[in-house]
Amino acid sequence: MNAGAGPLIDLMCIEAWGGVWIGCGLLGLAAGVMRPGRDVWGFAAIAGPPAWWALSFATAAIVGRYAPGWASVPVYTVILLLLVIIAALTGGHRRICTCERGGHGGR
Repeated sequence: MNAGAGPLIDLMCIEAWGGVWIGCGLLGLAAGVMRPGRDVWGFAAIAGPPAWWALSFATAAIVGRYAPGWASVPVYTVILLLLVIIAALTGGHRRICTCERGGHGGR
């Protein structure tokens, strides 16, 4: 078992954390079908696990439990940054399909 995940494993077993990752992913997928602005909870669910693991590895490195933990922190941080970039690019604006405007053929 990786000592970098030790602070999280002290809270609950790795199998339970796997369930948390899966559950958060499913919440993110469910939020993906919601209208923009009503899907913030899904963003939080998707961002939670990488943030917790980055914090776990940083904590393990700080307390000396797993010195190479610093090498894993950027990996999880990049995931969080990509999520923020994607959220910024989508802009949170409501998308209107042609059927709502009464148009045909995408015009």
